[in-house]
Amino acid sequence: MEPNLLLSSMVMFAHKSNFNLHLCAFIVILLTLRNCSADELHTSHDILAREEDTCQLILRKARNLLQKSSSTKDGDKIVLPSLQVNGEFEHANFWEENSSILSLAWSCYHDDILRNENVNMNEIMFERWISPTLMEAAKIMYSDKDYSELVGQEEFIKSLWENMVPFDSHALSNGNSVYKSELLTEEGIRWVRSHLDKVDKSGLPTRRPNGMNRKGYIIDDVKCTQEDYVPGAVCFNPLSQFVNELVRQYVRPMGRLLYPEFVHVKDDIETFAFTIRYDGKSPTNTTRILDQYHEDGTDIDELPIVKDVELAQHRDASVVTININLNLPEENYSGSSLFFVNEQNGQNEIKGKLSLVNVTMDSGSALLHRGAVPHGAYPIHEGCRHNLIIWLFGHDGFVRSAPYSKWEQTTFHQRWQL
Repeated sequence: MEPNLLLSSMVMFAHKSNFNLHLCAFIVILLTLRNCSADELHTSHDILAREEDTCQLILRKARNLLQKSSSTKDGDKIVLPSLQVNGEFEHANFWEENSSILSLAWSCYHDDILRNENVNMNEIMFERWISPTLMEAAKIMYSDKDYSELVGQEEFIKSLWENMVPFDSHALSNGNSVYKSELLTEEGIRWVRSHLDKVDKSGLPTRRPNGMNRKGYIIDDVKCTQEDYVPGAVCFNPLSQFVNELVRQYVRPMGRLLYPEFVHVKDDIETFAFTIRYDGKSPTNTTRILDQYHEDGTDIDELPIVKDVELAQHRDASVVTININLNLPEENYSGSSLFFVNEQNGQNEIKGKLSLVNVTMDSGSALLHRGAVPHGAYPIHEGCRHNLIIWLFGHDGFVRSAPYSKWEQTTFHQRWQL
């Protein structure tokens, strides 16, 4: 059996039977990478004793995928993102073919970090990571206080989100509103960025975040062992759990509260999270990548630098989008403000000109808006801008656009159910 097919079969078996994934992986490695026969596997105890070595073999195989791909002239194999049109389909075959080994590699990398650094990366400490005012207010919403007190608290939470659409706008409506609030503390930003640094250092191939952005990561919201792993996504449990809990405790209730006409309980049950990076630093002609993973000491081919500077006007495939700035307070940048097109009844021009709302983002701030609102980003001039973006939508990517009547909108308890 072909190695990738065997590996896929073993991963599927582990998924459905809750069998030890690393044990399955070790069997595959022995049979495929080391050309060992099944007769050489004496006892399960011997196999489990070599689990750490198995992970290193899996990681080496996954890292070698990128080395191998970057040196070939086959357009379907080069994994550096370049397309600005239809970019979501770039190198699709490569990611699908290597999905199994990549999901295994992320699971092994997570375990390897835990083993070497002896830290509990799964501890989600929102009490220190979320803006104190918002965190304390949300905590009350999940308490057993009287309904009348909770209703007043909900209005207070709503007041924490500033509507960036000017009130004298010709196109003002709730569906077009763009809300801004402080969300992450400096400690929260440092925690997220430190784990993104670990992703940077993993050496594992990663897919571009979406069809328009080329720099950043897809943050998968499932365990690496599940069948619906997104090929090429980052499946790093600390980041995945952070995104899941952030959405569950804060983003989903905020979306239902601020856009009651457009978001109900089935409209925001699934998510797509990714990071982006806009770079205003002086460009250079070439860069060298992953030379630290060359075992034979040979140089890697010089490849063009790819970076994002601006973002054309577009709409998101979401019912609600949250955009969170991950720059630390000392990381300044110029330019790269976001613009939103103010629409009303399908019209996006006022007296022959686009009605634009420009918004700048501060460290730890978040923007909440409907995906249907057209928006983009102006060019960045200096520094770098780092953001985490999460799309919320219905089952299988369904995005509802028709508004709900007042009598159909979510109830208080539906907005704050965990």
